[in-house]
Amino acid sequence: MAEKAHTSQNHIEEDPEERIAETARRLVKKAVRHGYTIETLESIFTSANALAGGVLAAVRRVNGAPKPTACGSGCTYCCHLQVEISVPELVSLVSYIDENFSLAEIEALKARVDEAERQTRGLNSYERLFARVRCPLLSDGQCSVYPARPLVCRGYNSYNWAICAQDLSYPRSWRLVPHDAAQKNIYSDVLEGVSSGLKEEGLSSELLELIAALRIALDRPDACERWLAGEPVFEPAIAPEE
Repeated sequence: MAEKAHTSQNHIEEDPEERIAETARRLVKKAVRHGYTIETLESIFTSANALAGGVLAAVRRVNGAPKPTACGSGCTYCCHLQVEISVPELVSLVSYIDENFSLAEIEALKARVDEAERQTRGLNSYERLFARVRCPLLSDGQCSVYPARPLVCRGYNSYNWAICAQDLSYPRSWRLVPHDAAQKNIYSDVLEGVSSGLKEEGLSSELLELIAALRIALDRPDACERWLAGEPVFEPAIAPEE
């Protein structure tokens, strides 16, 4: 048993990206056996999130715990960056909003999303640095959908909040933020695998810009069902290239 565990750990260290993405691709394939439904999409996100968390825990058992990050409640610097999201993540996000927000809160969120989308429409990730537009899902400095936040958001982390603050204030002098690379890369690899799995199953696999996609989903309650039926309802929200 110890020998098998050692082999598995070495495999994680030797070829992590392909192994993680391939596992995520297979979980999509397994999920759609139960049908192309909203529930299936939600289960894909749940499984993908569990996969990323499990792999990260395994890596930390091998390599040891990283030093503490500077991230904490009320720290929102990375919440001004462009976030790319898959449709299964979007479905889970909207479901969380429907279940946990009051009608008044949903209307207030829609207004924030509309304004943020107006300010960021068509901008790529580099241009977004200069726009400095807050994520509309923030409320009183907190992520209002934290339990359902996207995979990219779960991967973001920083060892130095001062550099994050400087990058946001002076994007032309951008400095690389020191961070736990394993955490960021694992969630990114899982997202890549989910996208590949969706494509393999005949579904649109393009990643969407979070704000634009959320606006469509909130304005058109049947958007995700129409997407499952093959309608390019989220095409306007496809994340712009650099």
